[in-house]
Amino acid sequence: MRVDPAAGRIEQCLDGGHPRIALLPPVARRSKATDVMLAEGLIEDIAMGLAVMRGIVVVAPHTARCLRGDVDWVGRLERNEVHYVLDTRISPEGLLVQLLFLPTDTMVWAARYTLEVATLPDRRRDIVRSMTSHIAAEMERNEVFYDDYVRNARAYHLYLRGIHRLKVPTVAGALQARRDFEHALAEHRAFPPALSGLSRTLSMEWLLGARQNEELLRAAQDVALEAIHLNPLSPFGHRELGVSELYLGDADRSVEALSTSVKLGPHYADGIYSLADSLIHASRPKEGLAAIRRAIALNFIPPDLYLWCAAGASFFLERYDEAIAFIDRMTVSAPAARLAAAAWGMLGNREEAERERDRALQLNPHFDIETWLSAIPIKERWQKDMYRTGLRQAGF
Repeated sequence: MRVDPAAGRIEQCLDGGHPRIALLPPVARRSKATDVMLAEGLIEDIAMGLAVMRGIVVVAPHTARCLRGDVDWVGRLERNEVHYVLDTRISPEGLLVQLLFLPTDTMVWAARYTLEVATLPDRRRDIVRSMTSHIAAEMERNEVFYDDYVRNARAYHLYLRGIHRLKVPTVAGALQARRDFEHALAEHRAFPPALSGLSRTLSMEWLLGARQNEELLRAAQDVALEAIHLNPLSPFGHRELGVSELYLGDADRSVEALSTSVKLGPHYADGIYSLADSLIHASRPKEGLAAIRRAIALNFIPPDLYLWCAAGASFFLERYDEAIAFIDRMTVSAPAARLAAAAWGMLGNREEAERERDRALQLNPHFDIETWLSAIPIKERWQKDMYRTGLRQAGF
């Protein structure tokens, strides 16, 4: 399908409206030439295998190779109505593959395959068959979500604009995104992704500044439930319901909703991250750490929030060095300075603890331990006691 961006009008193209996929050649930094050759051959074999299937349109390998070197490859794909991309990378562990659904920037499927010169020729056919069938099956399973995006092009583009505004978590961005989602719903009310996005803006506004206004969370909960009612198989509505439940103080119901999200989207890394966060707040940090490690494995250039979550789980497991190491990997670590100070405090390193305390106080000069702890939706008291001890030892 082709979209007229001015009018939001859809025109049928030669592909008959079928979903389109680009298989990008592997990123191969400091990889052996033989590994690169083997991986590129596998990807071309898979492209040929998918090309003979009805119901899927495959971007030609030449274009896919050109796109890999384009800094705006995501934008080029979206402008040309490509809905899926198979992103591949060569690592010491082998070939990493991720099937992404571009409209929601969601990972649909991921896998890892070893590249061994001695055995690959014998295994190549099995690997190609396995990857081709997995890709086709996951695209078919995702068809109900794909249909949401092609049913109303104008709503879809408004939705994409809202999602883009949420990339940087600010109150202003959340309010602007909310307007986009509301306009999308005015175009197409039965559009669950826009409802999920709307729910997220309400939770974000509460989280980033309006914590006294519980009505925002109640509204987020209601909108998420509406999204679930319209499409109970989508992981997105269940995720937003779980997030609002956590902020409303019910960690167990949050875990329940987020577990459903992860079952429906087992490769949905952001959903797994949210589940990990809720498990930690539900006083289950060991399970939380296992979940966030899984999310990081899927999203192997992890956002700072993933690393911050992993640091929190490590802290409550008394792995303070590990918590600090996760924080050190963050691109912008200042928001996690309070946690770093508590971890250094528990290790007895007063100098580092006070340095992190000072960084935290620069962000919030009026920080009060008891006021802050009373607002955290943690289920069991031992976690708050543990955090309080670390903060006191850091000099708060």
